[in-house]
Amino acid sequence: MNKATPKDIIDSGDNPLKPPFLYEDDFGGINYSFELSRDLVEFNSHAEPMPAFQYEPDFEPEGNGLYFTGFKDLPVIAIGPPGDEIYDAIEEFKESGTVSDREITVSDSPYFLFSVKYTEYGENWYAYAFKDGTAREGEIFCLNYKDDIKGTSLENKLITALDNAVNSYKEEN
Repeated sequence: MNKATPKDIIDSGDNPLKPPFLYEDDFGGINYSFELSRDLVEFNSHAEPMPAFQYEPDFEPEGNGLYFTGFKDLPVIAIGPPGDEIYDAIEEFKESGTVSDREITVSDSPYFLFSVKYTEYGENWYAYAFKDGTAREGEIFCLNYKDDIKGTSLENKLITALDNAVNSYKEEN
């Protein structure tokens, strides 16, 4: 059973997104970057999703906003491997240009195939699937959050944060 999201976190959805910081890294010899709201703080997930950013709207960073914090079971934006169902949807899309059992929005980005909302592992997900030939090929750029955030202004705020990060995503060899 999932713990409830703290009320102050849900209420923070009424506040505008903080200005973004530029995140830069490389993967497989390809440099990539994107801008992400300072409402999200980098943390070490100790798992496959990397980079991972936890929603911490009251955290006041010093410098560039990239800090290790402990995982607090709050909403997360990360890049990592998809679950089985989304992996299958990505493969189907690459073969046919459609996904039969999911409502997707096809992306016109040079880096992403489509975006999709779904539930998996008992949480809500909003994700963009990376195209083949990109640094993070076969992975997703995703947001995951609990049911009590669904339908709130916080859900909209977090979706906007991920959309902004995706729209600013760039790669260089």
